[in-house]
Amino acid sequence: MEVIAADLLALRGRIFLARGQYRRAVEFMSQAIERITGRPGDPRLTEFQAMRAWCELRAGRLRTARDLLMTLRSRADAGENDHQRMRVHYWLAEALLALGERGAEQHLTLALKLVRERGYLYFLKVQAREEPAPLLHALSRGVELDIAPAALVEAGAAVETQLVELVVEAPTGVAEAAIAVLAEVGRRAARESLARLAKSRRGLQAAIRTALRHIDGRLARGASAAGQSDGESCRLVLFGPPQLLAGGRPLPAAAWRAQRAFQLLVYLALHPRGASRDELLERFWPGRHAAAGRRNFHPTLSYVRAALPRCGVVPILREANLYRLNPAYPLTCDAWDLERALEEAHATRAPVERQRALERAAALATGPFLEGLYADWADEEQARARDRIEKLLVDLGGLCARQGDFDAARAAFHRAAELDEYRESTRVAVMECLMRLGHRRAALVEYDKLKALLRAELGVDPLAETEEAVRSLLAGKGVHGWPGSVPVSSAEPVAAKRVSRSSQAELKSGLASSN
Repeated sequence: MEVIAADLLALRGRIFLARGQYRRAVEFMSQAIERITGRPGDPRLTEFQAMRAWCELRAGRLRTARDLLMTLRSRADAGENDHQRMRVHYWLAEALLALGERGAEQHLTLALKLVRERGYLYFLKVQAREEPAPLLHALSRGVELDIAPAALVEAGAAVETQLVELVVEAPTGVAEAAIAVLAEVGRRAARESLARLAKSRRGLQAAIRTALRHIDGRLARGASAAGQSDGESCRLVLFGPPQLLAGGRPLPAAAWRAQRAFQLLVYLALHPRGASRDELLERFWPGRHAAAGRRNFHPTLSYVRAALPRCGVVPILREANLYRLNPAYPLTCDAWDLERALEEAHATRAPVERQRALERAAALATGPFLEGLYADWADEEQARARDRIEKLLVDLGGLCARQGDFDAARAAFHRAAELDEYRESTRVAVMECLMRLGHRRAALVEYDKLKALLRAELGVDPLAETEEAVRSLLAGKGVHGWPGSVPVSSAEPVAAKRVSRSSQAELKSGLASSN
C-alpha cells in the first residue's frame, strides 16, 4: 500500500507541476519521497527526488534545487537511465545559470547532446514553455543549433526581444538560428526590427527575407475576408465544438466526406507555416495506419478543397514539402482573432487600450478549445489554449483591479478560476475583489469552498501563503497592491451567510495568533 500511495502522491505532484502550481507540487513530491525513503534501492527514489528538484526550481527556490541536483548528479551519471541523466544535468544547468554560478554550460551541453542523441525534444519543448533562459543561453553560445531553436519555438513571443538582440550582435550561424525562431513566433515589433537589421547585416538578408515572409503571412491570416459580408464569408470556429461557417451557417458534417478532412483543416489553421506530408501522416494516420495514410493523404486534401466554398483562389498551398493554408483565401478564424488581440495587448503600454484588447480576446473564448475533438495533437493544443486563456484572464483581472474596476476584475478572475479551480492564487484574487466590493462574507464563502475542495479531492489544507493572504484581507490589508483600501466590515448579501462558522473561527484564530 505504501508503494501505491507513493505513486499516487507523485502523480498529484506531476499534475500540479504541469499546471504551474509549484509549491503544491513540492508538497506532494516530498510526501511521495517520505513513503519510499526506507527503500534505498527503489529506482523511483531518484526519479521522485529529481522531480522535487524541478518543482523547487520552478517555485523559485534556486539554492534548494541546486543542492538537490548536485547530490543526484553522480547517481544519475552512474545509472543507465539517460532520460533521467539528461534532466538532472539540464535542471542543474538552469539553477546554476539563475544563480550566476560556474559550470552551467558544461551541464547544459551534456543535456542537449543527450536530447539530440536520444530524441528527447519533447522534454525541451516543455522546458521552453516554462523557462526559456537555458535554451536562450545555449543558442547564444552556439550549442546544439539544431536542437535549441526547435524547442524555443514553444516559448512563443516571450523570447522575441532576446532573439532580436541575438540577431543584432551574434555570429552569423547563431543569428540565422534566432531568425528562424522569429519566423515562427515573431510579431509586428520583431518584423520591424528585422526589416531594419536587413540593412546593417547584409549577410543575413536572405534569412531575414524568409522570416519576414512567414511573419507577414501569419499576420495577414483572415485579413482577406475581413471586408466581406456574412453571406460571403467563411469562418472557422475553434472555441466550443469546431465548425466551419459558410455564409453564417454551419457546414454539415456530410460535406466533408470524412471527419479527418475537417480535422486536417483545423490542424493547418493552427500551424500557419504549414506542415510536411510526413508530419500530417504521423498526426492523422499514426502507427499501423501509416499505409492507409499514404493511400488516403491526397484524397483527404481533395475533400478539404471540395468542402470549402470556391472563391477564385486555392485554399491550400504546397510549397516544397510543406502544405499550408493560403493567406489569400477568404477565411477567418476565432483563434486567429484571439492571437491578434493578444498581440495588440502586448504591443501597447496604455492601460485602457491593453484592457480593451484583452477584453476582445476574452470574449472570443466562448467555450473549451476544440471541444469534442479527441486526438493527441488536439490534446496538446487544448492544454496550450487553456493555459493562454487562463493567463489572459488573470492579466485582465489584474489590469481591471489596478484601474479600480473590481467588479470586472472579479468576473475575469472567476472565469480563470473555473479553468483551474485548484489555483489558490486566483481564488485569493477573487476573494480580494469581493472584499473590495464590500462582500466580506462572500469572500469567506469563496475561501470555504476552496478549503472544502482541497480537503475532499486532495486531502490537504490551503497553502500557508493562502491562509496568510486571507488573514490579511480580514484585517483590512490588501495582498495585491491594488489602489484603495480593503473594507474591514460591511453589509453582506444573504446568500453569503452559507460560510461555515468553523472557517471563520480558524481564520480569526490564525489572525489573532499572527498578531
